[in-house]
Amino acid sequence: MLSGQYTDSNITWCSMKKSPTFFLTILALLFAQASYGGEKTTDANQQVIVVTGSKSTSSITLGGTVIPSLQVKLNAEFPGRIEYLAGDIGDEFDRHTILVQIDDVELRAKRAEAIAQISIADANYRNARVQYDRAMISPDYNPMTGSMPKIFNKFPMRLFGGNEHKGIERYSNVYQHQAQMEQARAALRQAEARLEQLDSKIRDAQTVAPFSGVIIRKFVEVGDTIQPGQPILEFADLRRLQMQIDVPDRLIGGLKEGMLLPAKIDSINIHMDVQIDKIYPVADLQKHTVKVELNLPRNLPASPGMYAEVLVPNTLSKKKPNPIVPKSALVWRGTLPAVTLLNSANKTELRLVRTGKTDGKGNVEILSGINIGDKILASPKRKGWQKKSDESDF
Repeated sequence: MLSGQYTDSNITWCSMKKSPTFFLTILALLFAQASYGGEKTTDANQQVIVVTGSKSTSSITLGGTVIPSLQVKLNAEFPGRIEYLAGDIGDEFDRHTILVQIDDVELRAKRAEAIAQISIADANYRNARVQYDRAMISPDYNPMTGSMPKIFNKFPMRLFGGNEHKGIERYSNVYQHQAQMEQARAALRQAEARLEQLDSKIRDAQTVAPFSGVIIRKFVEVGDTIQPGQPILEFADLRRLQMQIDVPDRLIGGLKEGMLLPAKIDSINIHMDVQIDKIYPVADLQKHTVKVELNLPRNLPASPGMYAEVLVPNTLSKKKPNPIVPKSALVWRGTLPAVTLLNSANKTELRLVRTGKTDGKGNVEILSGINIGDKILASPKRKGWQKKSDESDF
């Protein structure tokens, strides 16, 4: 690979590998420039464009990781033995599908007992209510003596002594039946609450898919005994993927939610634009970085854990904008790129350039060789030179 800078049609090299092949390559390039240096533009179909500058002064490449947009770790809620597993790693399930079943025979037996307790408490409550109603309607009734108090009412109360407190006894009798009714009602509610508690535990014995997704990790097998809090499965939605990056806090000011950034995934050789979905409000205290999540295009053939890169604008850089040209303006001979420049004499010159990053819209950044404001051909045709694509890192 040659390194150096180009000024007009002359080549000034900072360093070179002194070998016969190298010198032959240099002679060939000089001959090519001399051959095309005086060619007139006779093709009316050739479009001439003016070189513009890149909107961003510079950018920094940051590495990230592909992650699912939805991912949960399902843990055990109470101790028990694994009785059923819906599938293995990679199996896909719909929402509300039962993924794991823990043995709940003991819980269901306790539930049957709770239902019986509810029946008993309900019977006691209904009986206490009837006794309270009777005490309110017939305050002188006594289960032991029947209607005997009514006979004594015909005689003066002072002959039998103590009947002057009949009103207090009636109040005490009514209050006693009311208390018994309230106690029976509280016992009924307690039994119903016990049943609800058991039903909740029985529901926890089943691990249900919270959304449609795939099992990406499994920690238990059928027959294993688990304890509360022990991990069972990791479940994720792989249809919607994201990229997670750690951005240095000095660069976070140049980002905002909804912004599009160029990115690539090397393992599948895909270049794309990604949209910032979430910028975390707090920076890491040790690494001094801010976590940023970006949405990847749907139906992307990627998997969680893949390495990805994204270009983040460097708003602190004071570097001048570089020229940018469309990819169609580049011609290649081997690994050497060039553009066809239109000089002041309205003649074309083959100008060697050094390329940088692309902006994801078919434009290539030019690091040296031409300047902003130069006129070039949009899609030149040069004998011995060929078109290439995806030569840059992005």
